[in-house]
Amino acid sequence: MVPMSPTPVELPFRAGLNPHTDACGRRLDEWARRTGASAAVSAWAGYRLGPLAGRLFPTASPAVLDLTGRYLTWLCVYDDHFDPGSQGDRLPYASAVARDVVNMLRGAPPPPDEQLVVALLRYWRDDVVGVASPEWWRRCVVDLAQVARGITDEVGARARGGTPDVEAYLAHRRRSMGITVLTNLMELAEHLEVPDDLRVRYRFQDLRSAVLDMASVGNDLISLRKEVRAGESHNLVLLMCRTRGCDVVEGEKIVRDWLARMVVDYLALKGELRLSLPAAEAEVVTRYAGGLETMLRGMVDWGMETSRYR
Repeated sequence: MVPMSPTPVELPFRAGLNPHTDACGRRLDEWARRTGASAAVSAWAGYRLGPLAGRLFPTASPAVLDLTGRYLTWLCVYDDHFDPGSQGDRLPYASAVARDVVNMLRGAPPPPDEQLVVALLRYWRDDVVGVASPEWWRRCVVDLAQVARGITDEVGARARGGTPDVEAYLAHRRRSMGITVLTNLMELAEHLEVPDDLRVRYRFQDLRSAVLDMASVGNDLISLRKEVRAGESHNLVLLMCRTRGCDVVEGEKIVRDWLARMVVDYLALKGELRLSLPAAEAEVVTRYAGGLETMLRGMVDWGMETSRYR
């Protein structure tokens, strides 16, 4: 029997809370009310997205914290819009909305019938001006387009049925969960400039991918109870159950043990990468990894307090 409440996910990373969290939450509530976002989310107050922003980036300025909260709001509204059985749970519709998102990101003017799930991201795009560099925004556009397409792929996968392999599932989740954009926001929060030649190195990319995978696994563990009740199948634990022929309790144990090994492998990779680099680049890796780790810890801690996974 699976307990009805989420079970904590333990990670050996530093937790924090931004001193501007309460003020950010009040501003976010007002922004969500003004834009219509809060009306689009059932039990808006229980989502606690202001506290999530504060947990993700404990040292961020109020401006970056506000950007984070508004991005998280769009992400939740967009993701919920395509839930099983919802208005958006149709592949042609989801594909059309994703195209609207991509067109908006490329600078197309809003159509007269622009949907809220697109308009919220356009408002956020306009907020970025003056806070982030054009190069930062170009990276973000790539990641945002992948989020929209990834969620569309989930709608298509539900329609087709079948069971993906674990590696394909994780690769898809790296795109669809929206955490790639959070890694960009982390760089803003930490005033971190990653040299281009370091950013493109495959071991540096492996470091980022490892955090994305741990975030995906942690999220699936925390949301498992909700998804079992909803009859959802897009969860790593449930995928393990189908591929290994085990029950949910055993599937969860397999995934938790795997997450523990992922943490060990990540820490080894971080150490190896730092030792292989000159001192200045090694310091960048230390700060980058530290920001990712706090972000990851903030995600799983928030997962235990939000109504989104209950």
